[in-house]
Amino acid sequence: VDNDCDGVTTAAEAIDSTTYYVDADSDGHSISTTAQFCASTAPTGYLANLSSPVDCDDTRSSVKPGGTEVCDGLDNDCTGGVDSGLTFSDYYGDSDADGAGDPAVVQNACAQPTGYVSNSNDQCPGNSALINQVTYYRDADGDGFGSALVTQQSCASTAPSGYVTTGTDCDDSALLYADTDSDGFGSGAPAACGVANNTDGCPTDVNKQAPGVCGCGTADTDANNSGTADCADVTLAMNALSAHIGPTGTLTVRVSMGASAIYSISGASLSVAFDATKLQFVSATSVAGGPFSAGTVVSSDNIAGTLRYTLALGGSQTATQSAANLVDLAFSPVLGAEACGTAGLVSFGTVSSVGTSLSYSVGGSQSPVVSSLGAIYLDQTAPVITNAFADAALAADAGTIAGAAVSAPTVTAFDACANEARSVSLSIALASGGTVTSWPARFPVGVSTITWSSTDRAGNTSTDVHTVTVANHQLLDVSVGFVGVIQGTSTRQVRVTASGQSSLHTVNLTGNSGSVLGVQVPVAASYPCIAVKCPSHSVTDALAPSVSGVRYAAVASLTQGDCNDDDMVEIFDYAIFVSQRGAGKSADAIANFNGDGAVGNADFGYIALNFFASGETCTPNADAPTPRDRISVKELRRTGYGHLGVADLNRDGWVDMRDIQMYIQGAGMQGTIGIGQIESRTSGTMNGW
Repeated sequence: VDNDCDGVTTAAEAIDSTTYYVDADSDGHSISTTAQFCASTAPTGYLANLSSPVDCDDTRSSVKPGGTEVCDGLDNDCTGGVDSGLTFSDYYGDSDADGAGDPAVVQNACAQPTGYVSNSNDQCPGNSALINQVTYYRDADGDGFGSALVTQQSCASTAPSGYVTTGTDCDDSALLYADTDSDGFGSGAPAACGVANNTDGCPTDVNKQAPGVCGCGTADTDANNSGTADCADVTLAMNALSAHIGPTGTLTVRVSMGASAIYSISGASLSVAFDATKLQFVSATSVAGGPFSAGTVVSSDNIAGTLRYTLALGGSQTATQSAANLVDLAFSPVLGAEACGTAGLVSFGTVSSVGTSLSYSVGGSQSPVVSSLGAIYLDQTAPVITNAFADAALAADAGTIAGAAVSAPTVTAFDACANEARSVSLSIALASGGTVTSWPARFPVGVSTITWSSTDRAGNTSTDVHTVTVANHQLLDVSVGFVGVIQGTSTRQVRVTASGQSSLHTVNLTGNSGSVLGVQVPVAASYPCIAVKCPSHSVTDALAPSVSGVRYAAVASLTQGDCNDDDMVEIFDYAIFVSQRGAGKSADAIANFNGDGAVGNADFGYIALNFFASGETCTPNADAPTPRDRISVKELRRTGYGHLGVADLNRDGWVDMRDIQMYIQGAGMQGTIGIGQIESRTSGTMNGW
């Protein structure tokens, strides 16, 4: 409001206005410039009081009395000094921005100025690619290697004309070449040091300056004097497809070529020698799939034992450096000729002054390194079979009907030509039918044929044939004992009956015992009963034999007193005894029971003691014979035994118990046996007879 109506309304004119001091940068420090305001508080940008000291730069808030001095080119603390109290350093111009400073351009500052660095290492401030000067070396001979004796320092990135960056040249007046193998000959591009020539074609082979035939690293030696460097040698070898040849076989010799390291082979000329006393040439056949299909027999001589054969490329075939099978040469053995492990029967040789050669596809040829045929066996003799087995004939085993067990022999075969054992095969045609190839547990009854055979590697076969005959019977061993005393040694006839089959055997007795061995009995799985009897002396003993090994075994105890083989001790036996009574008898004579050479009272005792005894039988529930205690003389005569009437001592027409009594009483039997002993074996007494 213009209170005094002078047309001015400013605070300065007003009598109640207030003076304020300018603080334009609002840093809390004013300058002396003032302004009048009606306000009771200082407006923005003003202070109520004049600062002491006043702000030395009211345009920057960072500059004020008591401010913190920083490196910014200002007097931040208003002490009258720019950047006062700060550390100043020299900085160097880096105009090429390579991180190294130019020592000629220096600025001392409290902070690194833009375009300056803290080092003064740049020797080439105008070349950002270089910091230090480059030493260049004079290259007078232009080999790329300079002399260390003539140098030039430069900040140029490229060498001056006639200079290079290396100073290793051993002789800057001449070109030198590296002699890697130190043989005095160099090779390749010029080198800093070396020799003056570069003619070494094998820089790593001290022994060679040119590859030659074998190439660098391999000497061109000819150790075998073949006329060809060893590295170029090709081998020809002979191998038999089968080394063992029989009398009708064919020896096939395959000629094979080894790999050729240097030359491609386009053909072959073979000169072959063979032992004509043992072999005859038959044919030559190029091996299927081999490199040379065009083969020609130039000449062959089965008397001289020579062969010439050529091989050439056929059709679309091309020369080869690969190993290959070339030709099969066939020979037949000479009849009767043998060669056992003989080497060199076929070999490479010279035929009509022509040796063996291989042709190169580029022209020329070589005499290959050859090897003859190895060990061959022309074998016309069959292996020898060693067999201890002999034809066998034996009885069937007891306790089975399967036949007889026979121990298997050890059979071997040996091929003398090959000096080796050979296997032996077995084939047995069994008597029961059929064929087996292994040894049976038992051979059946009948004739079985055994064939052992062995074949050697040449195909020769030998056989050894034997038979095993198993009889259709088994064997029985019987131990025989006669009840009672028998004098000394003697023999008796014993009949053995098994399964209805009887056989008579002589028993050698020592005292009252002996044995019958190997009695043939029908084949049976078992024998529940056999019968043993002495026809002229005893009744039957029936018994069950056991199995002992492969035989049956039995022990028979024979009761004596039966003289007529009717299996009873009765009146007929007494009559026979009386008719036989006397001295001078054989030990096995009828009625001579004790074997003392006489039929007498001692023998009568066996009849008396065993009177009315009957033999045993193997037939269940069989009717036993009935012993008789009397027989008429008339019946004796009618049946052809009239001579036994002598036993009718009382002449009553009967031979009976009364005659026995009379014999005991009047014929020297007193004190030997009592009548009561006889009566006890009869159905009654002697009274009333």
